[in-house]
Amino acid sequence: MDEEVTEGFVGPYDPVSSDYWGVKGRREVEEAGSLLVNTLLRIRVDIPNIEILNDCTDCGRKEPRISLGYLSIDETNEMARKIEKVLDELDYLRKERATGKAHLPHAHPRSDE
Repeated sequence: MDEEVTEGFVGPYDPVSSDYWGVKGRREVEEAGSLLVNTLLRIRVDIPNIEILNDCTDCGRKEPRISLGYLSIDETNEMARKIEKVLDELDYLRKERATGKAHLPHAHPRSDE
């Protein structure tokens, strides 16, 4: 990847765990949120305002939810650009592999497999 996509990141990132959320007792939503954050960090996309929201007595929601927070237009466009760049690179590698010119690495193993 080029410097434009990786600016602000030095070396490998430290994966987050359920401790990242600061709230205990919601293991399933914490694990799902951590998986999302770690997956996005792998492609150099950081969502600084992501959080877990408690159940809502006013709206009737009984389970906690993950909120991506508020993003400016510039932040949203930057994240989309970074994701598109990674997907373009993946498409290129897939085409190269289909022609026998390149080999894709094995998929990153998921923690629940």
